[in-house]
Amino acid sequence: KELLVTYRSYLVRKTPNSSYLLRIKIPQDLRFYFSGRNDFTISLKNGIHSQSLVFAQILQLSQM
Repeated sequence: KELLVTYRSYLVRKTPNSSYLLRIKIPQDLRFYFSGRNDFTISLKNGIHSQSLVFAQILQLSQM
């Protein structure tokens, strides 16, 4: 099974000067194990968009 993720839609910022956050949606059948949460966010600790895209791809590939 191949997982296709559009990284741009998962990169968010709280303010224009803050670091990028990677938002991951939790599948419906697994939400019970995450206390009913719909998603979780991980700080990429980087404010440069191109580098944050690469970090997001690395994190996504490490989950497979």
